[in-house]
Amino acid sequence: MKRANPGFSKLLKRYRQGECSEEEKIIVDQWFNSIHHEIADKPMNETRDVIMARMWANIQSANQDEPEILPLAESRKWWQMWPARIAAACLFVVIGFAAYESVFKKGLDATFVAGRDISRLTKMANNGASVKSVTLPDQSIVMLDPGSSVYYDADFGLTKREVVLKGSGFFQVSHNKQKPFLVFAGNIVTRVVGTSFAIRNDMKNLEVAVLTGKVIVEKAGTTASQNEGVMLTPNQKVTYDQEKDHFVTGLVNEPVLVETKSGAAPVATFNFDDVPLSDVARILEASYGIEIVIKNEQIKSCPVKADLGQHPLYTKLDIICAALKSHYDVKGTTIIITGGQCE
Repeated sequence: MKRANPGFSKLLKRYRQGECSEEEKIIVDQWFNSIHHEIADKPMNETRDVIMARMWANIQSANQDEPEILPLAESRKWWQMWPARIAAACLFVVIGFAAYESVFKKGLDATFVAGRDISRLTKMANNGASVKSVTLPDQSIVMLDPGSSVYYDADFGLTKREVVLKGSGFFQVSHNKQKPFLVFAGNIVTRVVGTSFAIRNDMKNLEVAVLTGKVIVEKAGTTASQNEGVMLTPNQKVTYDQEKDHFVTGLVNEPVLVETKSGAAPVATFNFDDVPLSDVARILEASYGIEIVIKNEQIKSCPVKADLGQHPLYTKLDIICAALKSHYDVKGTTIIITGGQCE
């Protein structure tokens, strides 16, 4: 493939940086205007490869039957000799901008894109059929679901840590209090310092579920004074309904033991031998970081006798409630036990 003459690259670079002479700028602007309407009619939803292929075809076509261009220093009236090649160079700029619009800007969050040099973004994608592990420059890890990708700046981690997630993935973020980690996904941004969490995107809803640490989830573009964020702690999640534009908080499907200053609760902790329900609830709260409310005062002192060590939280609650003829419901991020009686 024939490469563009270096004279054009120098000209375009000076033009984009505002370093052209007035005479050079007028010539380039004239040729830009002459092809503007033709380019405006081109489809904007093509892939970058298709755009680039058409661009090179146009350049090569314009170059046919033209003499080799001399360096700018050797020709004072280059614009009079090779107008077709100048047009091709301008075409490069216009179609390159079209590629930017169709490939990047339309696919990335507008808040993240603003003020960035899109060409310097790094993309890590999972084109396989299984989960792919991606390590970011700060050693944070992203487990990308099939068909998902993550974008970040070339200077990621130097002054800030920001990424865009397209699709779904699980993040294990390296702790850095001075440089919060921001994930842009759809219309929301998740802010963390050092934690692990999952983001799921089914096109209608965006879900953020926290495994460890704390995160703040808010709509992209909001300010601190608007106070529209939702703070999540371990075993909590928030679902953002993109159609209704609102957040709904809840608990994850399978709560796990949380880390405390003394470490995670040992399995033996859940071997209860006639322990009052109120104490059992307090132990479960501390172990999973989830509030448990007992509405019926009369069953708080009921003894619980069961070895629940190997069971997940919801199964533990099923066994307890079955023994006391009560039931539980999840309301937001709280578990509420109602009804029941002592045996």
